[in-house]
Amino acid sequence: MYRGAPVEGATVTLHPAAQDGKPAFATTDSQGHAVLGTFEVSGGALPGDYAVTVVKAEQASGGATPADEGGSMPAVGPDGTPPPAQPSGPRHLLPAKYADVNTSGLRKTINATGNNDFTLELVD
Repeated sequence: MYRGAPVEGATVTLHPAAQDGKPAFATTDSQGHAVLGTFEVSGGALPGDYAVTVVKAEQASGGATPADEGGSMPAVGPDGTPPPAQPSGPRHLLPAKYADVNTSGLRKTINATGNNDFTLELVD
């Protein structure tokens, strides 16, 4: 959930705390639900403690034009044409802190038995 609404198309990753642990992954559906998988899609996560990341990004369009050595933007290239746009990295559609295991602040424990359903509430 982000801003009170389900997030579709986000990648949820459980990063194991144990050195020998295995990560689990899933992509959220239109209702914001995801079924994690470790060895196969929707196969579940292994019991243990995890740090969690949530990422939803889109490739930025257009990009920036390159700066000349003086730091200003050149009006035209050497052949008189505008310089090509440089592709920029992906644009995060959720707060970027959730994309990094060190800053997400999200932690979950998966138990060997019982219900392991949980809701992630992302805030700005």
